[in-house]
Amino acid sequence: MPDFTTWTALLAHWTDMARLARAIDGTVDGPRSQLLPHVITCQSLAHALPDVMGLPVDQRSMAMDRAAVLLMQVEQAAEDDFTVPPPMLVAPRIEAQQALDDLHLSCCWTLIWEGPEPLTVPDVPNGVPARGEDGTLLLALPGTVLLPGTPVGWWQGRLEPMLGHFVPGMLAQPHRTGVQVWRTVDAHGTWMRDEVHNCNAEGPDDATPVLAPRVVDGQRLCMPTPTPGWIGALTPPPGGVPINWIQD
Repeated sequence: MPDFTTWTALLAHWTDMARLARAIDGTVDGPRSQLLPHVITCQSLAHALPDVMGLPVDQRSMAMDRAAVLLMQVEQAAEDDFTVPPPMLVAPRIEAQQALDDLHLSCCWTLIWEGPEPLTVPDVPNGVPARGEDGTLLLALPGTVLLPGTPVGWWQGRLEPMLGHFVPGMLAQPHRTGVQVWRTVDAHGTWMRDEVHNCNAEGPDDATPVLAPRVVDGQRLCMPTPTPGWIGALTPPPGGVPINWIQD
């Protein structure tokens, strides 16, 4: 497989492959020929979606959104043109939708604070964690102060519809692995730096983790209550502190 840097190029590659396969197997004649563009679209999506995580991070969400739009267009076209969706289209449509659903669940959806000022994490909204007995969810405790560019939390293997609208100015990015934010303070309690590591990696010896687990392998955990002076509630010094992403 060649390397792709855009969803458009990735999808075009698999569309070409699907068209070639249909031309070779001789299914372009007869009444089914009007279905072929929709079938090719679904087959292209089914093959392209598993490769989305190989795209740059800023391309991944857009790819999933565009794939969802294409599937809705295929479904609408089938409803407009046929009383009963033809079996020739049903199976590829289901396969493409399953590929999209699997991709959504496999991503570590990481909330990044993008506002211009530090964020004091508010109480989580009702419905967080969402109902469900699968997956993992980590969040910063309410009252935590986070600088722009810092992860506020992440989830994987589950749907969390409320978290995408948790705080205006947060962006949910699809990553391969979860992360932990490690905060270091000096002997006087001054906030020195934050480091972002893979969640399974060891943090610095002098640092404290900021993201607390809420759901682990489907098991719900109680969010601890922050205590006065807790490390996550520090005020950053003037000019901020370094935020180093050391994620593999």
